[in-house]
Amino acid sequence: VLVPSAFTVPTGSAHWSVLLRARAAEGQCYVFAAAQVGVHGPRRRSYGHSMAVDPWGEVAADAGGYGGLQRVGRGMVAEGAGCAGNEHDEPVP
Repeated sequence: VLVPSAFTVPTGSAHWSVLLRARAAEGQCYVFAAAQVGVHGPRRRSYGHSMAVDPWGEVAADAGGYGGLQRVGRGMVAEGAGCAGNEHDEPVP
């Protein structure tokens, strides 16, 4: 799941990571979230913290509150590692 964002600093620091981790865990999917960062005029500052989160809700990468690029490769999770409920999957007749 790809998620764009432009949270302000107070809202982002309170909610951003928690929301992304919850989306990944409940959807049992990877979440890649690009977040606007920096000062945008005299009254607005964006939180930043672009992230990659795995299906267990673990943050694999956090770009912090600054601009730039961070690379997350396929090795983010061990090959064959499934989502939380995959061991309970049964074929549908």
